[in-house]
Amino acid sequence: MCDANKKASVRAYYDVYADVYDKRYENVQTPKYVLAFSLIRGVNADFAVVGDIGCGTGSLSRMLKDIARHVICVDISGRMLEVALKKAKGENVHFICADADHLPLREGVFTLVFSITLLQNMPDPVQTLVEMSRACRRGAYLLISSLRKQTDAGALLRIFRAANVSVTAIIDDPHVEDVVVLGQKVGTSS
Repeated sequence: MCDANKKASVRAYYDVYADVYDKRYENVQTPKYVLAFSLIRGVNADFAVVGDIGCGTGSLSRMLKDIARHVICVDISGRMLEVALKKAKGENVHFICADADHLPLREGVFTLVFSITLLQNMPDPVQTLVEMSRACRRGAYLLISSLRKQTDAGALLRIFRAANVSVTAIIDDPHVEDVVVLGQKVGTSS
């Protein structure tokens, strides 16, 4: 399947299931958020401008809005963003309907990025991580998870290496369906 067709298929799927997504997946997603926050607590992360890439219905964004100065929620599904807007509304929360491979943001915007259960939906996960990193400031942390059944820990580590994002920590807990990786943007730009 070509990249455009895969993305159109993903968008259509999430547009259809947006209204029932939380009921269906909240018990699966919440443990991922708990793991993500456990990794972030161990580092000196800057919560000035936080990206929630692939934000879905905004469950994580709702948590982030209380601890971040600004939260930028990005999703390819307009219907998911409509649900997120109701759930995570706040003066410091901003919503963008966009493709994670082509973020409509200048370089170096984010001080921290969360992307939970997105990479396995992308045609080229390395390109997606490179794009998220481009939108981050140097030293920013990227907290990324991917479904283990499609992207195991070894594959996720290879994606991080190929995207030139330094791995700080990884959690591969068999009780959670995702592998969770904390990386950091290194290098000289932004």
